Amino acid sequence: MKDVTFLVDHFTTLPDATKAIAASRILANANTSEQFMNAIIEEKLTLAEVPASLIDGLRNHKVDKVKSLAQQGLPPVVLRADVVTQYQPALAGEGDRERGRVAFMKACLVCHESHEGEGIALGPPIATVATAGKDSLLGNILDPNKEVAPQFQAYSFEFHNGPPAVGIILSENANETTVRMPGGIEKTFPRSAVASMKGLGQSLMPEGLENTLSVQEMTDLLVYLTSPKSE
Repeated sequence: MKDVTFLVDHFTTLPDATKAIAASRILANANTSEQFMNAIIEEKLTLAEVPASLIDGLRNHKVDKVKSLAQQGLPPVVLRADVVTQYQPALAGEGDRERGRVAFMKACLVCHESHEGEGIALGPPIATVATAGKDSLLGNILDPNKEVAPQFQAYSFEFHNGPPAVGIILSENANETTVRMPGGIEKTFPRSAVASMKGLGQSLMPEGLENTLSVQEMTDLLVYLTSPKSE
């Protein structure tokens, strides 16, 4: 418990990639989740310092007290179409590739590999989506559940014993299943251990990146994503 409390108390000093990985540990403990939400309410943390995946997890926490605190301390959910409209200036703005790489490290590294090979291969490789153009990328970033390829759909698993798991299915056979979860953690378990399994019909990429990235950071990120692998 002490190490999880340490994560909350020193969250602002963690590298961006470590913050995203730490999110799963914070969310796994109701007391720590409550402590983290109180830190946001007391303005010891700003939303710009918190990964969107952690914000989403607090908002949808299974513990009612944490969910209630999230309703109190987090901004209201905004229609995705309205957010995309709000960020349209990012398409016309002048961006910087290196600043975009920093924005990628801040917001995307936990689920995608960068052009330089850093990060976690949980979502689609950026090389495969960058050719879609900035307009399509903007929509996919801010409204990640509008279109989800089957291989990247999230599944939730409840087990007869132990905590649940949410991730994408890497492989499965008659005897066991392997999933990859946020942070790149892989878990293999026998099918007999599963009490229930549910396709969530959505991506593991969280909504709410507008709480993490400004319009200018989005402009820079789009430049980085659509630029050649090396310049």
